[in-house]
Amino acid sequence: MSEGIRKRAAPSLTTSSNHRHEEKSDANVVMEKEQRRSLLLFLVLGLFSFIWYFIKILFGAVTLCYILCVILMYTSPATRELIIYLHPLKNPFQNLSNPVSFGLPANTVNFYISGPAGKLGAWNILSINSVEKQDFSQANKHFNLKDDKPIILYLHGNAHTRGAGHRVQLYKVLRSLGYHVITIDYRGFGDSEGTPSENGLIEDGMAAMRWIRTRISNAPVFIWGHSLGSGVAGGVAKALCDEGYPPSGVILEAPFTSVWEGATSHFITLVSMLTKLAARNLVLRVHLHSMRPSSMASNLLLIFNFCPYKVMSD
Repeated sequence: MSEGIRKRAAPSLTTSSNHRHEEKSDANVVMEKEQRRSLLLFLVLGLFSFIWYFIKILFGAVTLCYILCVILMYTSPATRELIIYLHPLKNPFQNLSNPVSFGLPANTVNFYISGPAGKLGAWNILSINSVEKQDFSQANKHFNLKDDKPIILYLHGNAHTRGAGHRVQLYKVLRSLGYHVITIDYRGFGDSEGTPSENGLIEDGMAAMRWIRTRISNAPVFIWGHSLGSGVAGGVAKALCDEGYPPSGVILEAPFTSVWEGATSHFITLVSMLTKLAARNLVLRVHLHSMRPSSMASNLLLIFNFCPYKVMSD
């Protein structure tokens, strides 16, 4: 009888053992899932921690560089001039002596003006209305300046050269409107000699104007200054007025009344971000009938009272 009882109890013991084994297997599976979940969470948190640490390091480095730049701007005149002019910024692989490589017409002339600090690299970009000459020799390469079509002396802003992409696009627009364009690189810019300075850039602009005047008859000459070049254009126009030979007109694109006001309106400055004084592109035109000054343009009206011109800001 006891043997029968044992035989009947054996299947139940086996079933119980199987249940315990299944329970252990389920527990192991759950534990493995929890371990995988914990490992994944650890990796994600570790990645976020690394990214946050990297952001803090990057922010700290940028802040430190910004503070150092501000300190150098206040203490080092050389650094201040470097940041204002940014003349070392240029593409070393560009050949400024070949204007065609910049997408300009084949009759564009590369030449050099003798300036107070040495040679000044320049381009003479012919109007689209210019009649081609068969004799395009060295002696006749500036023949277009004798046809009495209007001429624009373009004075560019800081950084890069006369061959910068956005400047070349403007030359194309101006020549399509019937203007000859003379553009120069100031001293220290592009392939020009010398080191830039406030008075030096104005002297270079005057040298370009004198070069133009010796080669024209009755063609009107306009001065177009962009950004930094607007200050140069103003200085050149003032000097010409003092000499009694004012330009036919002055166009200022994105001008400024002072370096401080221009800097505080620049997007990169903290003052701009705090005060939201975004710089607006102002185009001041001379000899126009209405006068609608605003912002820095109202101050520029005071600056431009050296000649009897009317100024409009667009």
